[in-house]
Amino acid sequence: FFWNLICNSDNVKEDLVTNCINKFCEMVKNWDLQKKHGFFQELIRNLDQNKSSIPSLRLFKGLIKD
Repeated sequence: FFWNLICNSDNVKEDLVTNCINKFCEMVKNWDLQKKHGFFQELIRNLDQNKSSIPSLRLFKGLIKD
């Protein structure tokens, strides 16, 4: 749910997207980078397609930070 909303957030309120990013990062923060790798690839694909770019960058940062 959170992932789909973040990756398709062009017409979604910013505060809802922010909450979803925070919750998603919380859910996966104990995963190692290997397990998060697929998410990184999807986020890069979003950036390449100019789709939900800002939320994708914010989620990317959140995933790396933890």
